[in-house]
Amino acid sequence: MAEWDDTVKESRLLERINQHTRTVYNLANDIGGGVISSRDFVSVLHWQRFDTTWVSSGIACTHHDVPVKENIVRGENGVCGFICQPSPSNTSVCHFVWYLTTDLKGWLPKSVVNRTLAGVQVMFVERLEQRLRSLASLT
Repeated sequence: MAEWDDTVKESRLLERINQHTRTVYNLANDIGGGVISSRDFVSVLHWQRFDTTWVSSGIACTHHDVPVKENIVRGENGVCGFICQPSPSNTSVCHFVWYLTTDLKGWLPKSVVNRTLAGVQVMFVERLEQRLRSLASLT
């Protein structure tokens, strides 16, 4: 993910639990021009296909390979994920729903966090769309 989303400094697989479930580590870059300093996250993720709909969900967890670091704030994701479903009227597009519950920790005013995260979400979706277009051009 870090190769196509510049809000992510590092992303790595910690443990493959089964075919559809993994524990991952993500280190986010500073966002909002440094308004929010770098945060790291440890999450367990699960994804599955239901007919033509893909559902991915995750939540914060701990993992022995990544203890909390003194110089980085450990953010915490509540239940979060994506739902991606083909459009019934246009097969070249899909409906994409992102649900996100994040506690960035630290001493940040909620209004600053909400504004900044909303902007990051928009940038992520734009980068995801670019990434998917580039992958589609390879086939």
